[in-house]
Amino acid sequence: APNIPVRMGFYSEDDFRSGKIVYRQIDTSLTTARSVVKAQNEQCNYLGTIGSAAERQIFRFPATLTTYTGVRGYELYRRTQEDVQYYRTNKRFTQVDWHTGGFKEQAIRVFHTQNITKNWNAGIDFKRLGLKDYMVNSRTFHSDLLLFTSYSSNDKRYSFFANASWLIINNLIDGGVSNDSLYLYTGIDNLGIKGLPYNITNANTRFRNRQFYVSQYYTLRNKKDSLSPGI
Repeated sequence: APNIPVRMGFYSEDDFRSGKIVYRQIDTSLTTARSVVKAQNEQCNYLGTIGSAAERQIFRFPATLTTYTGVRGYELYRRTQEDVQYYRTNKRFTQVDWHTGGFKEQAIRVFHTQNITKNWNAGIDFKRLGLKDYMVNSRTFHSDLLLFTSYSSNDKRYSFFANASWLIINNLIDGGVSNDSLYLYTGIDNLGIKGLPYNITNANTRFRNRQFYVSQYYTLRNKKDSLSPGI
């Protein structure tokens, strides 16, 4: 059988609207394996443990002037349409990332995409993060699921994009111990911290976000597809 080279790439819907699609290659190296939580790369401060509510260190004026009813502390973890990537590949691609650290910190990402037909691609991107430190009410949990698909007709005039995402965040905060001296001068170990009094005993935030998105395009002239040959 002939050896068919693997051809795969991704682009955003903004790239498509610009009329200049440049397919970026999937990074399969280990250079981004350490990027577990988005806030670490965005220069943000956590409210408590990793994955909790975050605030940017550098102030950014809100892009909209309308009233906002959500919880901005968790907006950093919510996917936007600019973040969604659409793929074209002539072979199935699956990637599994696993991370483990201190304080029972564990994160996993499972990603899969494939072309169902020559012009129809679909995929799934699932992420989960859990962290629990020594304090009683100090833990975070993330569950983030994205389903995406894209289609283009043979003449490249009709295009279709759709995605759906479900984000769940549970965040427990204790506010730290109420008296630092008990920890600093009494020789209490990390496990003993559980018995100390806390500033907050029942702070619990649950953030839920569901998004469904569909868009269609029809162009009056053909567009060239730089990845079409061989797919």
